[in-house]
Amino acid sequence: MRFGGCRCDLPASWLEQTKQVVERLFSISRRVRGVTQSQRNSHVAHSRGRRPARDLAVNASITGPMLRASGVNYDIRKVDKYGIYDRLSFRVR
Repeated sequence: MRFGGCRCDLPASWLEQTKQVVERLFSISRRVRGVTQSQRNSHVAHSRGRRPARDLAVNASITGPMLRASGVNYDIRKVDKYGIYDRLSFRVR
């Protein structure tokens, strides 16, 4: 076991490579910021980000977490109790 420190010295190019990685990460961050800004102004992004209405969710056959997010407290695992779900106790939220 080694407590603190490194087993070997870092290669001579380590600092330069680290600077390149950090610059790449900041570059990606700037691009992501630009994308998120354009999405804030996008009608499509806003409509997709909204919670679907209960009727729409049921009529569109949405299931799982998206169905529950629309306010429908239905979980097929609880209703049909397939697999091991008959031995589990959980609430549908």
